Amino acid sequence: MHQLCQRRTLDRTLLADCLVTVPEDWLGNAQAWLVEDVLCQDRQKAEDITHKEVQDLCKKMWEQMDQEFQARLLALEHEQVKALQEQNAILA
Repeated sequence: MHQLCQRRTLDRTLLADCLVTVPEDWLGNAQAWLVEDVLCQDRQKAEDITHKEVQDLCKKMWEQMDQEFQARLLALEHEQVKALQEQNAILA
């Protein structure tokens, strides 16, 4: 009978120990996940800023290239008009 009582006490002690250590482990894991989540969010924000900067730079480059293209196209159209005028003058 005494051994049974000791066994139950030991079982309860182990159970109580388990009930304390498991939540401590969960708390430790939750804190680690929280830190990892915050770091991940910070990294994503930094990547978003970098991505936006790259997008803005690309947009500026495309706008500059478009302006240069439009200027060249206008110059070619001007040359074509001059060539047509000269051709008309020769034929007239």
